[in-house]
Amino acid sequence: MLYFYSCILPMFSGYTVIVKSIISQRLKIFYKKIINANKQLTMNKENIYSAELLIRLINAIPSPIFIKNKKHQLIFVNDALCQLLGRSYDQLIGKSDYDLSPKEEADIFWEMDDKVFKSRQTNINEENHTDAFGNTRVIQTKKIIFEDSELGDCLCGIITDITELKQLNEKLHKIAYQDSITGLMNRAAFDEASTKYLENFHSKHQKFALLYVDIDGLKFVNDSYGHPVGDKLIEETGKRISSVLMQQGEVARIGGDEFVLLIPYCEQHEIIYITEKILATLKQPIELAKRKLTLSASIGIACCPEDGSDMVSLVQHADNSMYEAKKKCKGSYTFYKKEYTSTTKRKLELEIELRQTLENEQLEVHFQPIFENKHIVGYEGLARWFNPRFGMISPSEFIPIAEESGLILLLGEQVMQAAVDFINKYCLKGEYVSVNVSPTQLKHYDFKSNLESIIFKSRSNSSQQLVIEVTEGLMMNMNEHLESLINSQSLKDIKYFVDDFGTGYSNLSQLKKLNFNTLKIDREFIKDLPSSHSDISLIKSMIFMANEFNMKVIAEGVETEEQKRCLIDIGCNYFQGYLLGKPAKQEYWG
Repeated sequence: MLYFYSCILPMFSGYTVIVKSIISQRLKIFYKKIINANKQLTMNKENIYSAELLIRLINAIPSPIFIKNKKHQLIFVNDALCQLLGRSYDQLIGKSDYDLSPKEEADIFWEMDDKVFKSRQTNINEENHTDAFGNTRVIQTKKIIFEDSELGDCLCGIITDITELKQLNEKLHKIAYQDSITGLMNRAAFDEASTKYLENFHSKHQKFALLYVDIDGLKFVNDSYGHPVGDKLIEETGKRISSVLMQQGEVARIGGDEFVLLIPYCEQHEIIYITEKILATLKQPIELAKRKLTLSASIGIACCPEDGSDMVSLVQHADNSMYEAKKKCKGSYTFYKKEYTSTTKRKLELEIELRQTLENEQLEVHFQPIFENKHIVGYEGLARWFNPRFGMISPSEFIPIAEESGLILLLGEQVMQAAVDFINKYCLKGEYVSVNVSPTQLKHYDFKSNLESIIFKSRSNSSQQLVIEVTEGLMMNMNEHLESLINSQSLKDIKYFVDDFGTGYSNLSQLKKLNFNTLKIDREFIKDLPSSHSDISLIKSMIFMANEFNMKVIAEGVETEEQKRCLIDIGCNYFQGYLLGKPAKQEYWG
């Protein structure tokens, strides 16, 4: 039993120092009495006092703790476990899972315990547990084996109630992947679904069509009857499209009045049939604002592989086709034709220009300050591109081109080099500089060595002030690459931020495992403050979770004093946005 305490107490660092001073050989007699209440033991006053003090300390630990023998019977529980299960100490001792839980839960507990007994390896797993009152909680249990001289192998479990974290996880997942008006997939979920469709095409040669649907006249409805009526119109459109598909494909809302569909097919007439049925269904009158309104939509269609074998091309071609349909006759559809390639042509021309810009090292990097209250604590390095022919090109346009063409590697190196130079020239008070890293950069075999080279050539301690920002999606999908980077000895001083938090799937265990320093709350949650109570509630939840993981929180896109005051009131003290400082060339900050 002494071994049990020496194993579990290091897991509770706040209690370890106190309890280790109490644990000693002389308490073995008391531990045996805990395990086997039938034995009568003689104990001196000093033993009794020390043992009672230890028990009080164990019961003060907020995490539920239990010990089972090889028969799966509870032989020790602390007060926190009694509270979790809604049962008294006497009601638990000597009982097995089948005495305390529904059979389906008990089966799982028993099986997992058996695995630990047999392997003798520490195990951590999530389980659902129903208490005496019928309430089900989600728990995470760490189980270890220790050997008692009389009882043999015993299993010790330390429980963490993660119900609220799981609920927050599900809430964030819903926000990240579900459109708030229609309940359909949003753009992030569509990106994942489209990846699967492409994989099926490449592996099984399953053709599919991408339909780009745009509601005709939504602006008129919004202007005439208000946005609530317009939202109802959008919701009804989603319902009607879904009723036609009937799980034969995927539908997502990716913009104000825009829907995208993915439909597998064998022959083109199948797509024509579904498209015409969607248009006919949408034309049925709908009663809104005590008026009967008639819906219509324009649809552009691009087919894989005829019109493209990558999602960027398919979306562009379907979008171009939709605009052609709208030009010809609203409420109609058009298949993609090669002459609808104006956007593709621009993309190719921009790629050529971008390649030349990078080769000539003409890309600019601007720096936007990050504040703690009124003091600058860091900057974010942001790529900016002015082209003599096309003018100022938005990052939302040239970054995807760089990703697809492979230029993102060279672009990323130049941004990283500019960040290190900026640290050495202007961040003399310890300010950090953060740089966004894309999935393409992170998984490239040269990324780590290039980063090491940039830092080494600077001949400074710039790595201590360098921050790498990754999005939630990258954090989840690039786990292996991130771990390799974070665990690198040569880059151990670099810090890591999670960017655009709340817009991707929040894998809470990854936040803890990968040891991120800071969360950056996406501007989507900031823009409607302080009037949006739902956003305030969500931000509070994010701040609470960050505090639990000992992480800081930066609010992005702060543009008004009201937003800043609201954020301060709910516990956020780090800000980035136009209110406090716009991105500017590095010379500006000198």
